[in-house]
Amino acid sequence: MPFSIIAADITRVRADALVVAASSDLVADGGVGLAVARAAGLRRMRRACRAAAPCAVGDAVVTGGFDLAADHVVHAVAPVWRGGDQGEEALLRHAYESALGKAAAVGAQSVALSLLGAGAYGVPVQVSLDAARGAVGEFLDRYADADVTLVVYGKEAIRAAAVEWKGVSAHLAQLQEREEEREREESRRRAAFSQRRFRQPLCSEDFALEAEADAFQKIPDLDAVRVGAGSWMADALPTRDMDEEAALSAPCSAASLPGNLEDLLSNLDEGFSGTLLSLIDARGLTDAQVYKRANMSRQLFSKIRSNASYVPTKRTVLALAVALELDLDQTRDLLARAGYALSRSNRFDVIMEYLISRGVYDVFTINETLFQFDQPLLGGRG
Repeated sequence: MPFSIIAADITRVRADALVVAASSDLVADGGVGLAVARAAGLRRMRRACRAAAPCAVGDAVVTGGFDLAADHVVHAVAPVWRGGDQGEEALLRHAYESALGKAAAVGAQSVALSLLGAGAYGVPVQVSLDAARGAVGEFLDRYADADVTLVVYGKEAIRAAAVEWKGVSAHLAQLQEREEEREREESRRRAAFSQRRFRQPLCSEDFALEAEADAFQKIPDLDAVRVGAGSWMADALPTRDMDEEAALSAPCSAASLPGNLEDLLSNLDEGFSGTLLSLIDARGLTDAQVYKRANMSRQLFSKIRSNASYVPTKRTVLALAVALELDLDQTRDLLARAGYALSRSNRFDVIMEYLISRGVYDVFTINETLFQFDQPLLGGRG
């Protein structure tokens, strides 16, 4: 995936280059830098750092990875946070840019990036995350085949900076509350019927309750329409009269179809690939703009463009919908053309529906939110 987020120990991450924060004298005396130096071999790493020191604030240097799984370690000098009015944000952005540039210079195709300055240097997580987003975005514009992974120790490390996290949490909680209320109502109705069913004599209200309970028994697998995030597929369950039931159970005949099969197959709607390319043209975007906004590799996009029968994953379709800034109805249509639908029984779908309905189209912001809820991220290589 061109840009992703994982919760892991960066010393165990396999990548061509690791990026860690460092002081100007490149002495690793704490935090992630010290952990990486120890994993690499403390004596050899300190010797290599002394040879490369000093390094200006906002700049970076490269050493070998030694005993690490990575070939290189990029030491980026982040500024000490002094309130934000001393040019710290510009220096931090430059540190990220320098680190990624140095990684590219040594041929690194995969880069594992720690959050610079957000520890002992006091840089607010939101500031560091914003600087990382901007620098990574520009880096991937120049090096489309590269992969950059932001490595955090746990989801909590960036939770406060994941701007949509609270909104999604509240939305999921609301759906859960709605489901619980429906379950309570169902329980009350069943209990009422049980109390009345065997009472004599039966009154008209008893017959109504019995008919309602029988209707419930005809519905297959109530649990199948219950959503994992905490809602229902519809506000009310459908009812059918006897004529509808007979029609639905009758064998399908050619006369009941809106035309014969040959006519239907010769008048198919436009497929996914054709619809996507039409949308790109209508938006006045280039292919490169679209696959970069979708956090996709050029190779994956080429598969879609060159093969009209290629069926991408649902996450890829949603990434492209985000790149094209489609509204919810347009997104559903694009999904349908690839054979998918948004489901209220899937947390990933519920989160994506919520974000798109709010007009959130920045793939980094979306992926930070998905990461908080342990959901797969948008984009990839196919």
